[in-house]
Amino acid sequence: MIQDVNVKALKKNAFRYSKVRGETASRVRVPGGLVSAKSMARIVEIAEEFGNGEIFLTNRHVKVAFTVCSNDCAHVALDDFGIIGMTEPQYDPARCIGCGVCVVYCPTRAWTRSPERYFRVKIMGRTGKQNPRLAQDWLRWVDEDSIVKIVKNTYAFIEEYIDPNAPEGKEHIGYIVDRVGFDEFCKWALEDVELPEKCQRATRVYWDGKRYDRDNSLR
Repeated sequence: MIQDVNVKALKKNAFRYSKVRGETASRVRVPGGLVSAKSMARIVEIAEEFGNGEIFLTNRHVKVAFTVCSNDCAHVALDDFGIIGMTEPQYDPARCIGCGVCVVYCPTRAWTRSPERYFRVKIMGRTGKQNPRLAQDWLRWVDEDSIVKIVKNTYAFIEEYIDPNAPEGKEHIGYIVDRVGFDEFCKWALEDVELPEKCQRATRVYWDGKRYDRDNSLR
């Protein structure tokens, strides 16, 4: 039986047509990643009553990810902004006993974390079947306020340069940067941003990986 489904109208109401024939997925937007326990409980009820009992969490468009692990255990290198916590170790010679174990672990806490919070920012990573790539380092020893301003400025950059003919009005930010240029992105992202004196910024970022465009008749 052929189902007469208006997919465009379906998407407008926050539903997505599933790869499984006859099934759909309902999307719930959670601004800032915060949702009340009452609302989450209702989502669970809907998933169990009308779905298969599963809830899948993801983020969209501009993807901002955080981790405090220097090994990138959260895989932030796969996001538009991958933010990794940093610290500048502080040395207190009065507490040092000269044991030499400090290269692994200091038993007397002669090395401590600095009171200031610093971050490393990797940019323009993406997943996908066609052109995935890892985010690359852009900023080191950058402060929290600067990161917030940079992300806000990036939304203005997207509004200015997004392809008006993009499917469903959506275009991945990485493709916009590739098309417009890294220097133009930096000009918008760093507008009115005063990076701390300690901050190190890469004036040029190179992304690894191949880029495949459908510029022929192959399908």
